[in-house]
Amino acid sequence: MSQETSVVGIGFLGEELEPSPVAIWVKDGIICSIEEQDKVPDQWILPGFFNAHTHIGDTVAMDTPVTGDLAAIVAPPDGIKHQILRRTSHDSLVSAMRATIGVMEECGTAGFADFREGGRTGVDALQEAAAGSSCRPLIFGRDGGELHADGFGISSVRDVADLERQVAEVRKTGGLVAIHAGERDA
Repeated sequence: MSQETSVVGIGFLGEELEPSPVAIWVKDGIICSIEEQDKVPDQWILPGFFNAHTHIGDTVAMDTPVTGDLAAIVAPPDGIKHQILRRTSHDSLVSAMRATIGVMEECGTAGFADFREGGRTGVDALQEAAAGSSCRPLIFGRDGGELHADGFGISSVRDVADLERQVAEVRKTGGLVAIHAGERDA
């Protein structure tokens, strides 16, 4: 059974997000038509936001004071962040990620691309945390998680010994490849 609904207000449309008084008709989750209106309620209609680079597992240490250079803090495998993630229980990690997803959801974020540490276990934890949420993750795994995720998240080209083989393997399965550019490789 198909479902049709409409929303009326000030729609922010097109590449420039120009405000326009509209009625937007949606059928089965797909926008079918956008009709200009003379008078609309004072409510905004915006496209969902997408956060293109997250590490939501890091929220387990969000308020932890740290000092040091970038490598000492975040570089795998022994940066402070990775030490904290290794010591964090599965339940605590899932709970922290679920809370972060909830905040994104409340702020209008429709999805996010996450560089997921922790191999397959890290990917599974994020999938568990996101279950039932309307904020959808695009998961970039590594250290064995890349074949169980949406793709391969490369920390740095310097950190992966057999990079070309791993990229080819992920692409062969239809997976995506994402890389941190500009942090240490600039």
